[in-house]
Amino acid sequence: MLDRFDGITRGHTASARHLYEDHQVPGWYAQGITVAYERARGARTLNQRMSGEFEVSVTKMVNGDTRAVVRAFADARRRAAWLADADRELSAGLTAALKARSSKGFVVRPDGQGRYRYKWGTTTVQFYLLTKSEGRTSVVVTHMKLPDAATVEVRRAHWRAALDGLAAFIDD
Repeated sequence: MLDRFDGITRGHTASARHLYEDHQVPGWYAQGITVAYERARGARTLNQRMSGEFEVSVTKMVNGDTRAVVRAFADARRRAAWLADADRELSAGLTAALKARSSKGFVVRPDGQGRYRYKWGTTTVQFYLLTKSEGRTSVVVTHMKLPDAATVEVRRAHWRAALDGLAAFIDD
């Protein structure tokens, strides 16, 4: 169907809109089908955005509420402790971003969900804090505007190590 529509030439937005409007495919599914189609036709690879840039997301569940996570980021001694074994460049980038902000950094909603976003060189890093049951928090970091697939895997490993350190620190 998307081949007949000439989806690769017309682009992602037009293809997803075609599925949504002409075939009543719900929006989220239309996006997913379009991405899968683009990958199958070689127009996009895994972890690649429509723009051609790459991104990676890493998630870690921690045994602490949003306040505990925000304190672990905002307090320099706490942050140094959980980043002790993390990649030095990653640690320095996060620390510099937090120091540059006049506030504590995270925007936290009344329901406990939080978000923090910063520029790291030519890339962007965004954290989401999602409250879960029993005082736990899901920490999601998305590193965007990466130049290639190889960088995705390097950053995936770095962020996993950093979030493992965060979880271990909050558990102590």
